[in-house]
Amino acid sequence: TEGLRSTAIDSHGELTRKDYCVYCAATSDRSCLLESGCVRIGVVSYRTQADQMTYIRHTPSRPLDNYIVHLYYLDSPMPYPRERILPVPLLDLKINLGGPFQWVDPAGHTQTLSESWFVGLHGVHHHIEWPSDMRVYGVRFKPGGAYPFLGLPMTELYNRVVSLDVLWGRFAAEVR
Repeated sequence: TEGLRSTAIDSHGELTRKDYCVYCAATSDRSCLLESGCVRIGVVSYRTQADQMTYIRHTPSRPLDNYIVHLYYLDSPMPYPRERILPVPLLDLKINLGGPFQWVDPAGHTQTLSESWFVGLHGVHHHIEWPSDMRVYGVRFKPGGAYPFLGLPMTELYNRVVSLDVLWGRFAAEVR
């Protein structure tokens, strides 16, 4: 929400959010310099005594908003080295510019993710071991929203993480 400025998470860090205009860099507590009004993105930062994590999220305009929830950018380090990810009915495209991720399924099988990949719909939880030098761009698709970009049934990605190279071939390297 636009009114959120600072919320204490725990005794080790603080979460802050500020909305900025893409064009004039006006913050949410200052008027936009453009007559047509601001196009705002939210910048969320998690600060600890030693480190800072930046999270930037943008909701696309029409027609992409029919397919995409939001685009995002994460810059390391994460507050915790390992996270349990609960099932959600959304697909994620991740473009990694940092260190490799470790994806661990409930049976303990590990997959190393280093470049770009799709995270399919999951009916079970999984774990992510975050890299210490994380920099990742992502696209979070609405239910059914990834189909026009992939051209395959979403059942092919159920409970799976698939390298973008497998789905898009050489174009995946161009995206990265």
